[in-house]
Amino acid sequence: MTVAKLWCTPNGQFCALEAEGHAGSAVRGTNVVCAAVSMLLRTTLDVLEHSKGITVVSDAPERGVLNFRVRSDGTEKSAVVAERLICTADYLKLGLSALAEEYPDEVSVECFVEQTLTEQTN
Repeated sequence: MTVAKLWCTPNGQFCALEAEGHAGSAVRGTNVVCAAVSMLLRTTLDVLEHSKGITVVSDAPERGVLNFRVRSDGTEKSAVVAERLICTADYLKLGLSALAEEYPDEVSVECFVEQTLTEQTN
């Protein structure tokens, strides 16, 4: 099972994600659920890494594990960064929740609230 944990601020801005595991219902490399989770997470990470005003710290210490955190780096207006991070949270919540609803034995999503982006990244 893939377990995804998502942290957001009280106003809905994405802070961090931890994902671990494999969907496990098919031969390694052929599982469409695992591929869907991987694409959601990798695309999110790639977009954030290419976003002005956002610094990303990511780690993939082994196959089936991906963690990343974000913070504003002060180079872009805070409203622009906030909107980007709210959209990021919505994208991940909706995408991962849809997969978890359709494949509850293969994907689970947990959402948590952090107080601020600064607290999350320090």
